[in-house]
Amino acid sequence: MIQERFDEMIALLRSYEESFPLVYELLNICNSSVLIFSYFQKPSASSQKQRVVESFEIRSIKRRLENDQSITAALLDQLRQTDHDHICVSIFQTGRGVFTIFTDFERTEIIGAIYSNVELKEPPLYSHLFLNGRLLSRER
Repeated sequence: MIQERFDEMIALLRSYEESFPLVYELLNICNSSVLIFSYFQKPSASSQKQRVVESFEIRSIKRRLENDQSITAALLDQLRQTDHDHICVSIFQTGRGVFTIFTDFERTEIIGAIYSNVELKEPPLYSHLFLNGRLLSRER
């Protein structure tokens, strides 16, 4: 199931490659290196649109204070304007940085995407290790 979710995300990323330029770099990394993949499995209280928007608004203020402009006003607008009640947040932690992809839970639409070269202090809960696009380990 985890490999299937990863493969679904990669297929979705490929279909949006032209709309989100940072996706091209992520796709190259996914097929040629080790990365940690984390995602919401199903809609929950923490994935409600308003909670996701508020969380990233707070993060954007904090990051601006740290001189990190990765969370833009355009991204926040995309999150606010989506018609979806829940937003799936998928995180790809790579050796080159962290890619955060916002989608619907059916994984048919990318709502937004951001990149940060600031490494996460620790992998998110329910993280999975992948090598060259293949699952190496189960959740931690």
